[in-house]
Amino acid sequence: PSNAHGCWVHPAFMRGLRSRGVAATLGVLSPKELLARRMPDPHDLHARISNKLASNLEASAVDYAAILAFDGVYTAQGYFDSARTPKMVTNAAVVAACATHPKMLFCASVNPMRRDWEDELDKVLEEGAVMLKWLPSVMGFDPSERSFARFYQKVREARLPILCHIGMEYALPVINHDFANVARLEHMLQEGVSVVAAHCCGNVPFREDREQFWRVQQLAEKYHDTVWFDVSGMASPHRKTRLRNAIANPVLSERLVFGTDFPVPIWPLAFRREIELHVRRREHPPRNYFDLYRYVLAAMGLSRAAYTRGYTVLAPRLERIRRVL
Repeated sequence: PSNAHGCWVHPAFMRGLRSRGVAATLGVLSPKELLARRMPDPHDLHARISNKLASNLEASAVDYAAILAFDGVYTAQGYFDSARTPKMVTNAAVVAACATHPKMLFCASVNPMRRDWEDELDKVLEEGAVMLKWLPSVMGFDPSERSFARFYQKVREARLPILCHIGMEYALPVINHDFANVARLEHMLQEGVSVVAAHCCGNVPFREDREQFWRVQQLAEKYHDTVWFDVSGMASPHRKTRLRNAIANPVLSERLVFGTDFPVPIWPLAFRREIELHVRRREHPPRNYFDLYRYVLAAMGLSRAAYTRGYTVLAPRLERIRRVL
């Protein structure tokens, strides 16, 4: 993000290997920039990534994409903490982006630690938010905090689902890994909030944490009507085992929701064997980001129902927005 609409990127994060790696994989850096190991101006980088997103989405078979805002870190007193915030993509920035493309849906982000959370939540609801995005281990708050009860009440009344990162985080610096523990979802779900647990609650890289997987299944059984699990960011070698096990599990497979985690890199080589078995004739993988992601997940056996299940999750908000319009 650029600093338009109040967006923020920490200089250290902007210069870091993770940011450069994602930008390079996405193809928005020139050879000269790659060799020099430098990033473009934030405004320029924002424009390049935005254009890449819009062009890929327009050319893909995907009907809609939820475009995610990303709130910052806040102090115990509720003030923005720029020193601990790696990046912040404001709700205003995402609203502006979604206004330019008919396939984009506004997914807001409101940190419940901020002093003005109630005003911000009311604002994003008026602006047509279809979902909230949280990454607690990076945003620096515990989702099971009892003082968030009023926040959860308002979210529940608005029928606004929360897309919440669970498990290890690799792309952003973490404040507290335990805030992304699957057990932290229980309080939200007890309050009646609809939750989409990101990355199928993927935890240990490259292998399965059987105890954690059992807890995820228990959660799905206990809150069958209000919890889902997305498959975003899972076309990568370190999450392949969790993806395979979730698709094969009769309980979890019925709660899986398609997502991509753009612009996180896709690793089709890690799924080469599955792709060869799935594709009956020789063909080149799609070059389009969204279609390539679908291609890899189809090879892994993701059901067709998972691609449209997101409409079930977002239906209450979409219906309200249509009534307002």
